[in-house]
Amino acid sequence: MIRVAICDDDEKYMKSIIKPALLTIEQKLKTHVRPLFFTTGNSLVQTVKSGEMFDLILLDIDMPGLNGKEIAKQLREIDSNFFLVFISSYEKEVFDTIKYKINAFVPKSASKEKLLSELNRVIKEFIEYKPEFEYFHIYKDGIVIHVKYNVDNIYGFYFMDKFCYIKLNSEDVIIQETVFKRLIERFCEKGFIECKRNYLVNTTKIKTIESDHIVLCNDDIVPLSKRKRNLVLSEFTKYVMSTRRR
Repeated sequence: MIRVAICDDDEKYMKSIIKPALLTIEQKLKTHVRPLFFTTGNSLVQTVKSGEMFDLILLDIDMPGLNGKEIAKQLREIDSNFFLVFISSYEKEVFDTIKYKINAFVPKSASKEKLLSELNRVIKEFIEYKPEFEYFHIYKDGIVIHVKYNVDNIYGFYFMDKFCYIKLNSEDVIIQETVFKRLIERFCEKGFIECKRNYLVNTTKIKTIESDHIVLCNDDIVPLSKRKRNLVLSEFTKYVMSTRRR
C-alpha cells in the first residue's frame, strides 16, 4: 500500500483531477494507493506530527495560512524519506522548491495526461525503490512522537541506563522500548547482528572490526565481545562478498 497525502485549498481540483489520476495509476501499476485529502497545510502538518506517515505527498504552493514551501520545510524536519511532488500554478517557483528534495514539479496548467504521466513515474519509482521503513516512538523535547526511519539509515541499537537508543548517522535517539530482546528479534532478520550484550549493529554500516570494538561508517565506536567476534566477522564477510557479486 502506498499512502498519499494531497494538500490543496482547491478541493474540486483534488477530487476531480488528482483522485481520478491516482485511481488510474492504481489500476495500471496494480498497487493499492490510499489517498488522504487536506485543504490546509496546518491540518496536514498536525496529522504527520500526530504519527500518521505518508510515502508520497502532493502539495500546492499558494494556500491560505501555511504555503506549500513552508509545509514542505516543516515536513522534511519530521521525515526526510517521503517522495514529494509540487502541483502549482506558480511555475516560476520550481527552482525554489528543489531544496525540499522534490521528485517532480507539475504546473496546474499541464494537461491531465502530463499530470498522469508524472504521477505514474513518481509512484513507479517509489515502488521500484522499495524503501524499507520501521516505525518508532521516540522521545524529543520532553514528548513522545511517532517517526519512521529508513532501515538503511539505522546504524544500530543499544541499551544503557534503562533506556533503549537507536543509533543514526549524526545522533543517538531514545526510543520507547524497554525490552532489548524485542529489537534483536525484530532486526536480526534485517541484517543486524548482536555484537555484545545489549548492542546491535547494522552489518552494512560496519567500517572495520577490531579486537574489542567495531568502527562504524560514521566513525562511531561500538564495543565487541570476544564471544561474538567470530560471528560478527562471519556475517560481515558474507555481506562484503555479496556486494562484490552485484
